[in-house]
Amino acid sequence: MPRALFEKVGTARFISHLDLMRLFQRAFKRAGLPLTHTQGFNPRPSVSIALPLSVGVESVCELLDFDLSAGAVAVYIYLLRHANRKTNQCHPSEATIAKKLHLSRNTVAKHVRLLEERGLIVTERTSITTRRGIKKNGNLLYTLIPMHEVMERFYERQLTALDSAAERHRVQAILSAQQGA
Repeated sequence: MPRALFEKVGTARFISHLDLMRLFQRAFKRAGLPLTHTQGFNPRPSVSIALPLSVGVESVCELLDFDLSAGAVAVYIYLLRHANRKTNQCHPSEATIAKKLHLSRNTVAKHVRLLEERGLIVTERTSITTRRGIKKNGNLLYTLIPMHEVMERFYERQLTALDSAAERHRVQAILSAQQGA
């Protein structure tokens, strides 16, 4: 389980434990990190503070544990480090990524699919032509989506869902009014 170290000093010492938990959950969600979630009726990101402090107590060594697909984060960071800063694109092979991160090619492919599902990257198939004129498959071209665009899409999806829920509610009200009359 990955672990982060943080400080709770100054005015932050007045943040309660539950508010701090919500803060980290929202920050991870906003960043689009592929966290694992708790099981049950109301799933939440698996985030916990090792030893919660009372309100008003300062600390310079707080531990935050979170369940996170470390491989997906490692693949994303690898792509981020190798991407062209102007185009946000790179094209390392899955074999190269697997070798550098000490993962199997299938595991890298799984993490790439997860990052695509989260909307953090877009992949394109490329092809190359050999000297003999034979066309072959090339490496995937990875385009990293800037975080502000990921957040914008997330908010658009939420607004669309809200609009459709409001429309369903309006139609249900009309139908119940018609049945009552």
